[in-house]
Amino acid sequence: MIRLFILSLVAIFGALIVTLNGRFFEDPGYLLLVLGDNSFETSLLAFAFGLIVVFLIVRIFFLLLTLINPFTWMRVGKKFQQKRRSRFRTNTNEGLLNLVAGNFNRGKKFLTKGLKDDDSSVLNYLGLADIAVAEGGSDNVIEILDLALKNHPLESLSIQRCRAKFLFRKGELQTCASILQSLRDQTPNDPWLLKFLKKTYEELNDWGSLQDLEPVLRKHKVFSEEELDRFQNEIVLKKLTAEPNIDTEHELTRMWKNTTKHQRLNSEVVGAFALKFCNVNSQGRAREIIERCQAHRWSGDLALIYGTIDFKEERDLMEGLAVAERWLGKNPKDHLLMLTLARLSIKLKLWGKARDYYQSSISVLPTAAALAELSFLLRGLEDLNGSAAAQKELYKVSNIGLQNLSFPVLLPEENKSTSDNNFFNL
Repeated sequence: MIRLFILSLVAIFGALIVTLNGRFFEDPGYLLLVLGDNSFETSLLAFAFGLIVVFLIVRIFFLLLTLINPFTWMRVGKKFQQKRRSRFRTNTNEGLLNLVAGNFNRGKKFLTKGLKDDDSSVLNYLGLADIAVAEGGSDNVIEILDLALKNHPLESLSIQRCRAKFLFRKGELQTCASILQSLRDQTPNDPWLLKFLKKTYEELNDWGSLQDLEPVLRKHKVFSEEELDRFQNEIVLKKLTAEPNIDTEHELTRMWKNTTKHQRLNSEVVGAFALKFCNVNSQGRAREIIERCQAHRWSGDLALIYGTIDFKEERDLMEGLAVAERWLGKNPKDHLLMLTLARLSIKLKLWGKARDYYQSSISVLPTAAALAELSFLLRGLEDLNGSAAAQKELYKVSNIGLQNLSFPVLLPEENKSTSDNNFFNL
């Protein structure tokens, strides 16, 4: 409409200029309108003026209609509110940008300004809480978060997350865990929440809760399968050492039965259980779980533990030696297995076989344990030159001498009693 009006004015004034240059005042011309028996005649200038007047009357009429239309005032109100909210959002954005940049005073100023809006964002409160944490105002943080929860109850999830992070940083782990558990009831599949809950339980050494949480982590694939397998093994190992009630064969057996197939083939887990079974005088159970694991997945460390088992009967000891020798057929270059065979031979007083196994272990990989025990054995066999040579190699390998070792000399004489704790472990 405005463009039409402008074009009309341009046309009229153009016509006027043309007529003025054409001696308009000498012969202004006229406009004749004929409709049936009626006719209307006027000058061209008067007609142009009339058009302008009519146009202005029409414009004023429509303007008045617009002003009295209630929908127009509603649109104006919405635009005003949008402009006002935009100004407060700018304060919030400015405050958050200053917070990220480390300008806490300036950030606090803008975030506080943003709170004056009736429709203020929860980000203002969370930003102010973060500034309070940075400035060391612990009491202010709780107060700000409580105010945020009061004014924005629908944003309780974000506010409680912030509260939990603050409590974790402050060291109030039990309260933090309680908040996270309540949040988990609202969003049970939230990966961030599950990771944070895992971290909190680890700090609390709450291995029972971690064991309950592990299937949930696996179900929702929060971590990779490899990470979860390691985590699962860590839980079992920590429970073995941390829980005081696991001190009977019954409790150990119950716990072993609750392990997974993967854990029963893990050398670290099996070794820890074997040592625990030995501590409660269940050497047969320790031997059983080691032999079963070795049949599926070989481990030199487990072979070393196998050599420390206190076989009660000579028959059992001979069976253990036979089992270890069968392992040697499949693992002929395992120096730890050879060391175990030497120790089992010592317990059976098979001095020559023990010496051969020690020497075979040293030929594969010289270790302080094998050299020290061989030196003691050779001294007992009155091979002083061989014992001295082993001591010399021991010093090269470990930079220690026999006088610094804390186990008694093994003597092969029949009348010498040897302790099962004589053996120098790696």
